[in-house]
Amino acid sequence: MADSSLRINDLLLAFIPTLPARIWVKNSEGAYLYVNERMIDDFGIPREQWLGSTDERFFPQLARAYRRNDQAVLASAKPLQTTDLVIRRGQTEYAFVLRFPLEVDRELGLGALAIDLTNEISGLVELQRVQEQRYQNERLRALGELASGLAHDLSNNLNAARLRLDIVRHKADPTLTQDIDAVIRSMGAAAERVKGVQNFVRDGREGELKVIDLTSLIREAIDMVDVVMKPPTLLGGRTRVECALPESMPGVSGLSTEVKHVFANLFLNARDAMPEGGTVTVAARIGDTVDIIISDEGPGIAKENLTKIFNPFFTTKQTGSGLGLSMAKDVMTRIGGDIIVCNREEGGAAFTLRFPIAQS
Repeated sequence: MADSSLRINDLLLAFIPTLPARIWVKNSEGAYLYVNERMIDDFGIPREQWLGSTDERFFPQLARAYRRNDQAVLASAKPLQTTDLVIRRGQTEYAFVLRFPLEVDRELGLGALAIDLTNEISGLVELQRVQEQRYQNERLRALGELASGLAHDLSNNLNAARLRLDIVRHKADPTLTQDIDAVIRSMGAAAERVKGVQNFVRDGREGELKVIDLTSLIREAIDMVDVVMKPPTLLGGRTRVECALPESMPGVSGLSTEVKHVFANLFLNARDAMPEGGTVTVAARIGDTVDIIISDEGPGIAKENLTKIFNPFFTTKQTGSGLGLSMAKDVMTRIGGDIIVCNREEGGAAFTLRFPIAQS
């Protein structure tokens, strides 16, 4: 039995230094009693400086927060899991920290194990930023469409009212002619203002179509969402984008920036559809048009949703705005193309973007 205990102790002594984590032990006063090699290497602080020192010496800006977490463990005598802010070599990082009570020289102290989460947290922060930007862009586009629709209806009503007033003018008592003319002029001025709104919305949405290189544009879109696609999903899965594009494709007519955002939006949607991870495949089919097919390995789209997925404000996500795919439909329609969706036999959904080939 004693030999078995010795072997276990030897294994632990060999195992702890190899852990890909920072490990430390503190006493009840917050002084370091032990740090592993990872702590020494990561922060560039020799072991002798750690021992006996507190966080006030090494992390003055964060010491109060660290001490609060330490005290929570000591007071409850229970483990505590936190995501801690870390400043290392002048850079801001994040770490998952597990603190737990530990008896040290017959007194209650604490041990801790920290794993770096900087890439994962940064990916989530970037995802939130991209989603917020997408949401704002989509809201502005939706407001523009709403304003354009309202202006169109109001313009029609004003023109109809002017025609009616003109008829009334010829039938009315001559003493009323001057007043009716004034009303007609006011309505004419209002109609001009409404026309100005329509022109503003149209000019903001319509850009000059240019010849674009889809291969380069798709790679730019992948680069744009790469920081979001790389980190693990909420269920720990990994997502990757696989391009199966020909070496060269005909140039197509389009709006470069807007089409790039359409691709980026579809990549992010595909990632959301695969919480366990999977592959997003980008393929091409060339004929009278250039078709780009973006497919995922998720559960696919419910049959009853296939016909309304491009409708504004339709969403199956709890935090979705329901504007991303309607925006994609709008962009593809404006450039003379189209976007369609179907479920794949092998599982998952496939979006086909159809681009008109640029005239030489």
